[in-house]
Amino acid sequence: MKIEAIMIMTPKLRKDLHAAFLKRKRISPIKRTRKRQIAKAKHMMAWHDHRATSGHNGGTKRLES
Repeated sequence: MKIEAIMIMTPKLRKDLHAAFLKRKRISPIKRTRKRQIAKAKHMMAWHDHRATSGHNGGTKRLES
């Protein structure tokens, strides 16, 4: 009786095996998501500060009379 083992290689599994082969610890998906959220928030705050200090008035034009 012959038994075959089939392993479906998913991107996540490939990264786990690669990290294990190199004896490195993989960054957890939760930590990666949190880092992305923090980076996005910093970018949005910088964009907001730039808009607030650069004289923009929200895209509306004032008519001179």
